Amino acid sequence: MVHCGRGLACIPAENVSHDGIVSPMIKRQGPCIADEVRPVGYAPPQGYTLDVEVFTFSELRRRVSSAHMRRPQRLAFHFMALFTEGECEHMVDFAQLTCKPGSLLLLRPGQVQRFAASAPDSRGYVIMFRPSFLQSETTPLSVGELVAYHHLDSFPTHFSLSSEEVTAVVEVAERMMLDAQLHVDMNDMHRLLRPQVLTVLARLRLVLMRGQGMPSAPPTSVQRFRRYCQLVEREFTRLHHVSDYVKLLGHSEKSLNRAAKESADTSAKAYLTQRITLEAKRLLANTDAPIITIASNLGFDEATNFTKFFRREAGVLPRAFRVMYQARQ
Repeated sequence: MVHCGRGLACIPAENVSHDGIVSPMIKRQGPCIADEVRPVGYAPPQGYTLDVEVFTFSELRRRVSSAHMRRPQRLAFHFMALFTEGECEHMVDFAQLTCKPGSLLLLRPGQVQRFAASAPDSRGYVIMFRPSFLQSETTPLSVGELVAYHHLDSFPTHFSLSSEEVTAVVEVAERMMLDAQLHVDMNDMHRLLRPQVLTVLARLRLVLMRGQGMPSAPPTSVQRFRRYCQLVEREFTRLHHVSDYVKLLGHSEKSLNRAAKESADTSAKAYLTQRITLEAKRLLANTDAPIITIASNLGFDEATNFTKFFRREAGVLPRAFRVMYQARQ
């Protein structure tokens, strides 16, 4: 494990468990790709044992160098950042986001981020937690918490909050920082902090519903689509057809498409295709691997088939996409 700063660590891709992290950067049957976007693992300061941590932007800058923040990072944990002062540019999977007071970033394991600048004048709060943190075997979630939890994977990356919503999230963040200092059993502390994170997620869902940015789907559809998304995350470099996932899930393709439509206004095939395309873009933009190697690592038997797929979905040839993206760096 190579530490990138106090509290954060770069972890070789092959050593990152799928505990919710990350799509595989190295395919099992293909040539190995040197992952230039090294996974950044959840590694709080020595002696801190909780699966969730809350701190300020000032603390983040103390932990991580500006040079590291400007490099692409593949997160191995959930990362929530609320901006209360200042402005900066933030790159998340090829989208450049302008973050201002009231902006909230919600990044999932596997996403690639990069701070466009160190943003020394930005102020705010960071909440980061392991993928397993919200899953409790001993304390079942309430109906409202389950809804927020199951929608987590379909939330957008960037939120714009009102001043009242910012105040509410700040209150939760500050309360969590104080609670985390209590000297109690780790499991008891998780039971205290877990509902507070879910409260923030529930508030974000209300923000989306207010702006009609999220379909109001039945819980069964949300759960079914979430299971599909998790399976895609594990298998998209191996399985490229929805029929393969239908067999594994035990649902009909019709019911899976209905769940995808109700939960995310998409189809099962479109979701799978977008996931493969996104990983192809990540590899093209952030590694120097040959096209044939990328094709093999993404499960294509021929580089020509990968080229046709990428051109159809991205509107440009793989090599041209790489040149265009790297020219902007």
